[in-house]
Amino acid sequence: MAKKKASKALERAGKLSIQDPRIKKLTQEITKLRESTVGNFVLIGRKLLQTKKLLRHGDWLTWLKKEVFFSGGEQSPAPPFRP
Repeated sequence: MAKKKASKALERAGKLSIQDPRIKKLTQEITKLRESTVGNFVLIGRKLLQTKKLLRHGDWLTWLKKEVFFSGGEQSPAPPFRP
């Protein structure tokens, strides 16, 4: 009984349970985005390796820093995630 009262109070405050259809829909969207992101990272890695194999010796890091911006920390890190 106390759990139901707490659930009702959260709903009145605009908070939803994990079983709410809106939360389930958002969960599906997040999962889909996560899967496509992982797939994109794999593809990016393959393209980077392909490019590295094609470049002349010594040009890899120069190209990477100048063209792709995956430099070893020269850019500032992203701010921390705050929900």
